[in-house]
Amino acid sequence: MRDPFTGGELRAALDGRTEIRRPADGCLAGVVDAAGGTDTAEAIAAARRAFDEGPWPRTPARARPPGAGHPAGRAVRRAGADRTR
Repeated sequence: MRDPFTGGELRAALDGRTEIRRPADGCLAGVVDAAGGTDTAEAIAAARRAFDEGPWPRTPARARPPGAGHPAGRAVRRAGADRTR
């Protein structure tokens, strides 16, 4: 598994690592990052900085990638399209 991607870089999880064991015999299958609350808070802060300091808020909607709009807006548009079928 890859490390969490936060603030434009891959890095080890701040909340530590966890062992994955095979259920059949309990042998160690691997060790993975255990991203938790601290990692979540860091990711949210990085996203906020990227929004506040990056080009996104000044990018016209037509220049943004398709599907980059708000998920609720996409769901409403889909629901409307379903009603016209």
